[in-house]
Amino acid sequence: MFPIPWRKSLVIQFLLNTAVMITLGFCALIIVFKMGKETAALTGDHGWSLLEIPGRLLLVGGLCLLFFLAMLARMGRFVVNFQEEMLSEIHTRTQALKEKVTTLDALSKISNAVLGASHNVEQVLALTLPFVSEAIPSDRVVVSLLEWEKHRADLFTYEGMQFKKLVIAETPDDSPHLRVVQMGAPLVITDLLASPKTIHSRPARRGFRSLLSVPLTVRGKTIGALAVLHRSIHSFPQGEIDRAMQIASHLALALDNVNANADLEETLFNTITGLAEAVDARDAYTGHHSQQVSQLAAAIASRLGLSGETLETIRIAGLLHDIGKIGIAETILRKTDRLTDEEFAVMRQHPVIGARILRPLKKLRSVSKLVYHHHERYDGRGYPDGQKGTDIELGARILTLADSIDAMNGDRPYRPRLPWRRIVEEIKKGAGTQFDPALVPVAIEAFQALAPLTSSSSASTVSSEVCPKSS
Repeated sequence: MFPIPWRKSLVIQFLLNTAVMITLGFCALIIVFKMGKETAALTGDHGWSLLEIPGRLLLVGGLCLLFFLAMLARMGRFVVNFQEEMLSEIHTRTQALKEKVTTLDALSKISNAVLGASHNVEQVLALTLPFVSEAIPSDRVVVSLLEWEKHRADLFTYEGMQFKKLVIAETPDDSPHLRVVQMGAPLVITDLLASPKTIHSRPARRGFRSLLSVPLTVRGKTIGALAVLHRSIHSFPQGEIDRAMQIASHLALALDNVNANADLEETLFNTITGLAEAVDARDAYTGHHSQQVSQLAAAIASRLGLSGETLETIRIAGLLHDIGKIGIAETILRKTDRLTDEEFAVMRQHPVIGARILRPLKKLRSVSKLVYHHHERYDGRGYPDGQKGTDIELGARILTLADSIDAMNGDRPYRPRLPWRRIVEEIKKGAGTQFDPALVPVAIEAFQALAPLTSSSSASTVSSEVCPKSS
């Protein structure tokens, strides 16, 4: 709707003009009647008629018509002015709406990019800065994340479709970013070369003339700044400043969440590592088995072209594949003789126990599946479900190979570790029965590359896994 004052003004103007016209009409009638009386007094004829004074009546009527036309012209000018004002209002509101739509579109794209990114600040910024550049057209977009203790800043730039990361030393005189963080308010510099304070700044030395920088603030703490730069003089309208502020607020929250998730993942990883070490520590011969299985499984997965979350899941599953042994009695775990049928039945439960421990943790559900199936065999004679062939998840088939290789590569109470050639022979012998034949050559290559790292005087698995009962 148009503003209420304009509608009131239009009505008032109409009523005013109508009142003027009515008043003029009454005045004209009074004048005509007065002229008739004067004529009758002069002639002595009191039966006068308006028709006897046509000339005067015509004169008065003409004057009324002129007044009427003048009022119409005034009304016309008012309507034209009113239309122009309304068109200007419509244009202003349309531009404001476009500004909001552009901002919301940028925020939506940034949100989607953050949701699809890993918990890594650099990757998040690589995905989001192109959308910032699209929302606020400029020659370069820069995010500066400050590390006060180290007196430095990590600069992430996007220019000409290229994303870069720079680590530089920051000083207030050299970089407007630091001043923005100190002030906690936007900084607009139309011409960097016009002031002695900025003429020698880093942006000016790199050929930029104009700069808009806004703080990245979250939970009352300023973590850096977002800046857009132009190589020519640019006057930043208020719409661009407001949009930059909204984007900066959104981006600061996203970066804070990424850092929080990274801290959470680090805590989770430390907990996982501690659990794996606790499992290995229960037996003097288990050594660093979990870490070595994790390392070898990740190497095999990488050679298969796996990456990202899939690779990370396999790596973590390697660390936790034996976590279920926490629920196995030490008398069974430490036994150096052949296990009885009852004892082996208990030992076979450790993948089930491990999966049960991990499954409630949302981030480890995919890991729990690999832990559950890491003792399945390619020929279907494994446990706990007796899955066969490619019905066994790829990650579990990789873990089976890594676990077996490291078992043979470790010392046992009744035998030293097997030589490398013997291990290769055993792995090849198990292709198609215990192991996926397509993975065996890849596993041998990975083991050969890691052999100097995985060789250890510490045993790599528990005794039951090499007893005839478990073969």
